[in-house]
Amino acid sequence: MFENISNRKWVAALLITMLVSIFSLRPHATRGQESFRKLPVLQVAVDEDILAAFVDEPCRQFEAARDKVLLGENRQAAQHLRIASAFLRLELARARADSKLALEASVSELQRLADAVENKQLKTVQVLQQAFARAHYALAGHHCINSAHRCCQPAALTDKQEMSRVGYDINAAAIHLKHGEFWGGIKPNEDTLRVLDVAQLSAEQLINFGEVPQSDVVNAIQSVRNKLEKLTGRRISLAPPLTDDDTLGSSIFR
Repeated sequence: MFENISNRKWVAALLITMLVSIFSLRPHATRGQESFRKLPVLQVAVDEDILAAFVDEPCRQFEAARDKVLLGENRQAAQHLRIASAFLRLELARARADSKLALEASVSELQRLADAVENKQLKTVQVLQQAFARAHYALAGHHCINSAHRCCQPAALTDKQEMSRVGYDINAAAIHLKHGEFWGGIKPNEDTLRVLDVAQLSAEQLINFGEVPQSDVVNAIQSVRNKLEKLTGRRISLAPPLTDDDTLGSSIFR
């Protein structure tokens, strides 16, 4: 699915590693701390196609953290948790207002758990696994909302490049939904498998061809949304808000 960016993947890996290293550093008080705080905020734009190639990275970090905890290697486990938290922060930087809250909560939770693990204060591995499930659900909701907002205007359905990006978000939402159920100890049932099949088929067609019937796009996004709402009990609004300043026009989800 990602053949079109495979030749750039090693560059992307280096960039992502550098960014994650920056975001996962723990602050330490120093004599020049006040001067440091006055420095301008670092802002880095990461191509969404590059981020799409690393959609499984949080789960890989979660698996590594759990394994290190079971081995008693607490410092290494904490570092994996901080790296995962940094990936969520990368997504948080491009999240819409209605998906920021869940992402921010997961970022904070992973940081707290990293400290607890490092200080040997973690009670059970199940505490980690439930946090991992919440993080994946937060990411799934974020990508679901992004995909809906991208194609909320009927005119967007004729823009192949934009619809390809919609495909990346739908695919990411489906992947994080699947990972969330895994960490939550939920065995995928027929309904989940149908949702994943519908979402990933539409995503693949959008990524490869840039066009899918409007009804298929809507069905894919709504199916993931509905499943997430059942799992989390949290309302996920797909249509942009109607305000006097709303310039997005009519929404295919409204």
